[in-house]
Amino acid sequence: MKRSLLHACQAAALAICSPLGWAVIQSMRGTPMLVDMSAHPGVYLYMYFGSVTVFTTFGAYAGFQEDRLRQLALEDELTGLYNRRHFHRQLERELKSAQRHGRRLSLLVADLDYFKRINDCYGHSLGDQLLAKVGRAITQALRPDDTAYRIGGEEFAVILPGADSAASCKIAERVRASVRDCVLRAGTDRVGITLSVGTATFNGQPGGTTDTLFNTADIALYRAKALGRDRVEPGDLPPATTPEPAASVNGTEPASGKAAQPLPSQAV
Repeated sequence: MKRSLLHACQAAALAICSPLGWAVIQSMRGTPMLVDMSAHPGVYLYMYFGSVTVFTTFGAYAGFQEDRLRQLALEDELTGLYNRRHFHRQLERELKSAQRHGRRLSLLVADLDYFKRINDCYGHSLGDQLLAKVGRAITQALRPDDTAYRIGGEEFAVILPGADSAASCKIAERVRASVRDCVLRAGTDRVGITLSVGTATFNGQPGGTTDTLFNTADIALYRAKALGRDRVEPGDLPPATTPEPAASVNGTEPASGKAAQPLPSQAV
């Protein structure tokens, strides 16, 4: 429930106290509550509906402002994407959910190529306009359940619930192509930008952590930079270390467990 609605309901409930409080005061002055209410019904109705109107309006406004402040605390003002603080919090939640329900989880970490040159040549104002356009381009290339974040000056991240490695690479290519189409005019110049992307996928590995997932995607991003930029590079999570099965007493091979079943993957 949004806080504006919650506070409006709380205010409406509180408004009931206004006519009741007046009735209590009249009772203390010697007039029974029911007698006074019967003698002056219009006064009590006016007090009630007036209090409900004022209290509910104020409560809804206060709740709206609280919702707005909470949202601003999670968003990057320039791009409209979620910020780094919310990214770390949400990645932790999504990884725990993937581990609990046996689902895949992919992460994209991306960085704009040579963005500093644009700031140096055309100024920070145009650079900010380009960042805002890039934020919209990234969002348009994603699925409904995916979420994008600005985690640095020109660095972005995307959380892809349910996506396997192949799906994450396809989505990353869509994002890269969408950003490549971002072009602004600076006088007679057409100013564009490209994006390098690294991916990482959690496939149910024991002991998976958000640091491992992020570092894997980040290493893949730097590999994309080293290989020429404007490309997508998949990352490989380090294999989980499992203890060797103990040999049986009679020297026979230990019984093997069931083969791991593939995790479900959502459509791209």
